[in-house]
This record gives sequence, C-alpha cells and structure tokens, in this order.
Amino acid sequence: MLNGFQLAADSYRKYLEKNPDDPNRKSLEKSIKINEFLSTCSQDDIFEIYNTSAFNNITEGYCRKAAEGIGLDKEQIKTLIGHLHYLHDTLTAGEVI
Repeated sequence: MLNGFQLAADSYRKYLEKNPDDPNRKSLEKSIKINEFLSTCSQDDIFEIYNTSAFNNITEGYCRKAAEGIGLDKEQIKTLIGHLHYLHDTLTAGEVI
C-alpha cells in the first residue's frame, strides 16, 4: 500500500520523466529521495526525527511568521517563542500531537 510520501516521490519521478530538462531537477531529485525515505518511516520514527531538534528553527520561524501575521506585538512574540523553546525542551513530538 502506498502512503502519501511514496505517492509524492512517484509523482515527482513521473514529472521528471516527462520534463527531463526542468531547471529544478536537482531539488526534485532531493524531494524524491527524502519522500522515499519518509515512506519507510512509522509515525513514531517521524516523531523521533523531529525530536532530534533538527527542525526547531524552522518551527520557530513558522510560529514567528504566524504571530506577526495575526498582529502580535514584539513582546508577545518574544514570549511566544520563549514558551516554544520551553516546550521543545520538555515535551516530545508525540506528546504534542
């Protein structure tokens, strides 16, 4: 049974077969490789990948952009990001889902 990651990898692969000269080929090939790897992972595996803290800066960036987007002031954003750091330090990915 195919999961969403495998479907994405297959879709990118088919696209590249039809568009071999796409200027974004290297990026798409990386996406294929990553999606193929993720297709082999369980939900718990994905939680463990997140728990490595490899994505903390990205999560912080999204939170900051969301907070700015809804009009929080700089002090509120600072408080929010501080609490996000605390949550990353005290809870696992599986605990927040």
